[in-house]
Amino acid sequence: MCDFPLRRLCDAGVVLLDCEHATPKPTECSEYVYVAIPDLKDGRIDLANARRITHEDFRQWTRKTKPQADDIIMTRRGRVGDIAVVPEGLKCAIGQNLVILRSDGSEVDQSYLRWALRGSRYETEVRKYLNVGAVFDSLNCRDIPLFEIPVPPIEKQRGIAHILGTLDDKIELNRRMNRTLEAIARAIFKSWFIDFDPVIDNALASGKPIPEELRKRAEIRAGQNQPSPPPSPNGRGWREARCDGPYGASSFPSGRGGGEGVADQFPSTLGRGARGKGASEAPHSSSPFGRGGGEGVASYRDLFPDSFQDSSLGKIPEGWEVGTLGGLCEKPQYGYTESAKEEPAGPRFLRIKDINKQPWIEWEAVPYCEIDQASYEKYKLVSGDIVVARIADPGHAAYIEENVKAVFASYLIRFRPTDPRYGRYIQYWQRTLAYWELVRGRRSGSTRGNLNARVLREFPLLIPPVQVAERFAESAGPLRILVQHNLDESFVLAQARDTLLPALLGGQLLARFDRQQRRGDE
Repeated sequence: MCDFPLRRLCDAGVVLLDCEHATPKPTECSEYVYVAIPDLKDGRIDLANARRITHEDFRQWTRKTKPQADDIIMTRRGRVGDIAVVPEGLKCAIGQNLVILRSDGSEVDQSYLRWALRGSRYETEVRKYLNVGAVFDSLNCRDIPLFEIPVPPIEKQRGIAHILGTLDDKIELNRRMNRTLEAIARAIFKSWFIDFDPVIDNALASGKPIPEELRKRAEIRAGQNQPSPPPSPNGRGWREARCDGPYGASSFPSGRGGGEGVADQFPSTLGRGARGKGASEAPHSSSPFGRGGGEGVASYRDLFPDSFQDSSLGKIPEGWEVGTLGGLCEKPQYGYTESAKEEPAGPRFLRIKDINKQPWIEWEAVPYCEIDQASYEKYKLVSGDIVVARIADPGHAAYIEENVKAVFASYLIRFRPTDPRYGRYIQYWQRTLAYWELVRGRRSGSTRGNLNARVLREFPLLIPPVQVAERFAESAGPLRILVQHNLDESFVLAQARDTLLPALLGGQLLARFDRQQRRGDE
């Protein structure tokens, strides 16, 4: 039931703009984005793995259709009917089998259109015009303008868009916060275990020689008397090279020994030395990046040596070792074979697609599976486990950060650290460029790359003393707790948004508000 009149898109001033029916070649580190179907997620464009294109290709692919802020991008093949909103400032071209819907504002406010194209009524319109194919379902460009949507008065449209958009904006803010928290944790890892900043600082203080390959970094460290200002909210101050690591970004914002990265751009009060005080109140800084002075930094730097030694991985801190992933973990285990189910038929069933898109697990989106008790005990996941994809998208890994009733699928391999204090260290080592070079160098299969447990076990890695690994876990752990808090909050917000959507589009909720307002006026 809908209290608002239904109008066809074409009759309500909404036009369809088609894409170029070709695909440009990818490039690196460009501001121009080629939006494809996989980049549309939950009503937004996810840029993590989006293809970058040259300025020349951008001009060519936007000659016919140039996206602008608040345009609605819709898929018409495969995941038919998915939509996303073009954000302000994004310079993009749309990929094949995508179209843009744009209102002239005469009857439909553009901010409302994104919500009218969601929910059960919209899904009914998609099914009405769906062409079912042997491989892919599709929509024809001529049929999409015939979709009917509820069209309340413009002011009510804007009110609906404001209510739903406020919830959605908070979800997006949580996403951005999580990306920042993840960047901080990666930056600490880079500072300690790739750039060896604390060791360099100790060597400079004691007059010990600096290895040739670390001298440029030492010059930077020696000149850093004051922390740089934080990066801009859009992250452009973080010198990312997008294509080197997982999730579409480099493993760390700058390479070993060169330049200033995220670690160099956060204030030194991020560490434990503030002891709960504000930045201006903290007498000393014990930043995990090792800047500043005082007791906190001194005790923190005592965990690190002041000299380097040769190893098979190059220069490493004196007394540290080179080992293997298998040497830090119990015997690896392959996962459980079963079909995933959307209904709660048993524990959650963690798959490759649940771990290879973001550096965290959104458990509410993980399906279920049927399993007997004996198999559940064998394959159940516990906090501290690490699972690695062995096929399809080999190398992607996830660290289990909370005890969830879940098992892992057969295309995943479980590694369980023998000493849990190394868990966080392994988690962030698996984000590094060095790890991904190992993955690319050892994966087999010409068309569908894969890894096996034997190969993964032999991956070499630097092994710091357990006290250093434990201190890293103490720095990264609270950041990951905040990430999980934001995920939990976003899930509740999304439920509220999706519950309100049909009531607002149907008009019943607004009618109730109107009646209450009239009674109040009387």
